[in-house]
Amino acid sequence: MKILIVDDSLFTLNYHKELIEKAGLTPLLADSGEKALALYKAENPEIVLCDIMMPEMNGYEVFELLKEISSDVFLYFISAEMTTGAKQKAISMKAAGFYQKPISAKEISEILEHYRKKAFSKKSKA
Repeated sequence: MKILIVDDSLFTLNYHKELIEKAGLTPLLADSGEKALALYKAENPEIVLCDIMMPEMNGYEVFELLKEISSDVFLYFISAEMTTGAKQKAISMKAAGFYQKPISAKEISEILEHYRKKAFSKKSKA
């Protein structure tokens, strides 16, 4: 399973990369929104973890453009910005969820479980 990590912080990218590899998954790294869009198109990852506060293209803009590529994009916002407004915006945009960064191995497990439930739900409806 591929997980696209989008963050302008090299430290955060590498930290989350290690967590994903330890979980036996394939991390894809993008340090900008533009790179994230290109990687998403090329690799079609199952899950996207995206920072909100980034230069040039913020996480909300990235999510909107990813939804144009695939209406089924499964994206969690991962941000240091844990305001009520940020959470409400993530919910209103229909993001899969929202975690404060850096995330933990336990939170990676929760994200995977959420993804599997959603995938199973889709299959049972088909």
